[in-house]
Amino acid sequence: MTMFIEPKYYDFFTRNMLPLQHYWPISIRNMCEEIKYAVDWGNSHLHIAEAIGQRGTNYVVENLKMKFVYDYMFHLLNEYAKLMKFKPAIPTEAVETCAESMVCSVRGLKKRLFVESIVTSPSETPPCTIPPPYTPQTLEEFLQQKQDLLNQSRITSTTFLKTIIIFNKPQLQFPLNCTDKNTAATCSSYYPTTLEFDGDSTTSCPDYFRWIHEDLKPWKSTGITRDMVERGRNVSHFRLVIVNGKVYVQKLGKVYQTRDVFTIWGILQLLRLYPGKIPDLDLMFQCGDKTVILKKNFQGPEALSPPPVFHYCGDEISHDIVFPDWSFWGWPEINIGPWETTLHNILEGNKKTKWIDRGNPAVANIRRELMKCNPTKQQDWNARIESITQVIGNGGTEYILENLKLKYVYDYMFHLLNDYAKLLKYKPTIPEGAIEMCSESMACPVQGLQKSFMEESMVNSPSDTPPCAMPSPHTPQTLKQFLQEKENLIEQVKKKSVNNLLV
Repeated sequence: MTMFIEPKYYDFFTRNMLPLQHYWPISIRNMCEEIKYAVDWGNSHLHIAEAIGQRGTNYVVENLKMKFVYDYMFHLLNEYAKLMKFKPAIPTEAVETCAESMVCSVRGLKKRLFVESIVTSPSETPPCTIPPPYTPQTLEEFLQQKQDLLNQSRITSTTFLKTIIIFNKPQLQFPLNCTDKNTAATCSSYYPTTLEFDGDSTTSCPDYFRWIHEDLKPWKSTGITRDMVERGRNVSHFRLVIVNGKVYVQKLGKVYQTRDVFTIWGILQLLRLYPGKIPDLDLMFQCGDKTVILKKNFQGPEALSPPPVFHYCGDEISHDIVFPDWSFWGWPEINIGPWETTLHNILEGNKKTKWIDRGNPAVANIRRELMKCNPTKQQDWNARIESITQVIGNGGTEYILENLKLKYVYDYMFHLLNDYAKLLKYKPTIPEGAIEMCSESMACPVQGLQKSFMEESMVNSPSDTPPCAMPSPHTPQTLKQFLQEKENLIEQVKKKSVNNLLV
């Protein structure tokens, strides 16, 4: 639990933090007494205390990224400038200041902190959108709510306990429910089937969510009929149907390793994260390495519409609908754990050594060739230019950390499946021979790493926040510009003119 000694003055970001939700308020007038009470209370109500601490941490992590600090400054200064009734002029004796004039003349820790915090290139993204102002009524309500919570924190009674429990809404946990003998369990009915949020999402999805619009574009004007789905059967490994929040799977072909198993597991966890929020749908899924719905087979005036087939990958010559791959929930055959654990291990490994990931050489020829690309005394690819490679590496790491949190993986699935379901021109029904799947029926009968990874990646309670807000589609012009920029950068690399590009 985070304790916060209430300051006399507020800063730019703490005004929106709420006591008992993000922190436990401590009055400076009775500081020692209130800290002792807060510690004793927290030790007696660990679950609620941990919830308060976690909310406070999440608030800072989500809302106090350095990009948001700069964006706050950007909007504040722009709004301030709009209010000026005069043209600013340089005051007498004012000195021009720039990064060089400040950094180059100093030494020691001051210089190191300047160098560490300097912005070395313009932003690739615009500032965030500033929200509308409070109305007098909403501001009054917010301030009154905050004051009421402060008053509650001063009360040492059962009324206070009830208030904080209701406010923090501690989530009930619904762990895996297997029998003692670990045999196949029936699908339990104890998990919540509906979910309501207090409001719409205030978090925007990462920009790559725009590709959902592009992947579904082939069916935007026609919709998706049952016949279209059925025509994807011969190139799919399983058919998955969701009816009334339950998942049914019909196996259509043999799959390499446990790709299908952990893909289905991931979809089941999505339904646990957002119960009641995934509509009825019917889809075919391909688990191989190569795209299967080639565009050339569906061209011309007499051509049929392409069958919608979900897949882990896509390319420019196919209509495969790209879906997160199975390894986010685990890949037991090569001992790769669920994504959050794997990402943590990668980051820890990065601190200890410099390395590149060349993938699993058993999967594809190109990876076996890559294994041969070890630097020698005569051939080191100029990889010793550490300043440039480190910038590129850090940029890639930051992109993954910011945009590939597991919550975003689920949100991508959420928006993709919801938008796909909107295109269906028929009411999905359970196919003959399909089997109902649930977390118990998948995890309880298995052993070893497969069971361990399922238990580790299982969603134990519904989300307390809505999915991120979907970005609008690319316009034809912005998509063309993006693809052209990407192609130009790739050409620069091929021509070995990267140094010029990075200057």
